[in-house]
Amino acid sequence: MDFKLMKEIITVLKQQVKCTKCNKKFVLREIEVMDVEETGMTIACNCSRCEHQSQLEVDLKPMQDFYEKNKSNRKPQNLKVTAKKIHKITTDDILDMRNFLKDFSGDFKEIFKG
Repeated sequence: MDFKLMKEIITVLKQQVKCTKCNKKFVLREIEVMDVEETGMTIACNCSRCEHQSQLEVDLKPMQDFYEKNKSNRKPQNLKVTAKKIHKITTDDILDMRNFLKDFSGDFKEIFKG
C-alpha cells in the first residue's frame, strides 16, 4: 500500500469514524497505525475524552481492481471498517501468567499436545 493511499484513508477515518462510547470524532494524535498490508491496514484509535480504545481494520480487497485501474485519481469512499474492542490486561491476567510460568518446565511440546 502506498503512502498517499494511507494518508487518504486516515483523512476519511478522521471525517467519518467516531468513538463508539462517547461519539467524539478522532483527531490525528488519537490515531495510530498498527499494521499495514497490501490490501488493508489495522488502526488503533484512543479517545482522549473517554479513554476508550478501538481497533479498526480497513479492508481494501473489494476495491483492489478499481484501485489498479484508477491509481492516479483514487479516492477511498466506501471503506469497510470494523471496530474491535481491545482486551485490557488485568492484574489477574498477570498473576495467572506468573503462576503458570512458576510451574512451567519449558517443555512446549507438552503444552501444545492434543
